[in-house]
Amino acid sequence: MDLMQTVDDTSKELVSNLSLEDAASADGNLADLDALLAQVETHYSAKGGADDAVKITQDARALLVQIHEHIGAGDFETANLKQSEFSRNCKACHKLYKKS
Repeated sequence: MDLMQTVDDTSKELVSNLSLEDAASADGNLADLDALLAQVETHYSAKGGADDAVKITQDARALLVQIHEHIGAGDFETANLKQSEFSRNCKACHKLYKKS
């Protein structure tokens, strides 16, 4: 799914921007990720029988809000920790749904 590759690429950009403490670019990444994950959530909601994927996506979007809040507070250390949690969240969904 090209959408998921875009999520992965944008997530990697976020890691880089957080490491550079580039708040504006990181916030742009967060906005992009939220829009992309909204599409993922819609896909799995429409698919049916994928309640766990919907929940994981909602949790991921909530983490994006938390990352944004930490960036706003200038707390890039915690923002990085939350980004790691975001990545683990994505991997949890991949274990269930990613086709080899």
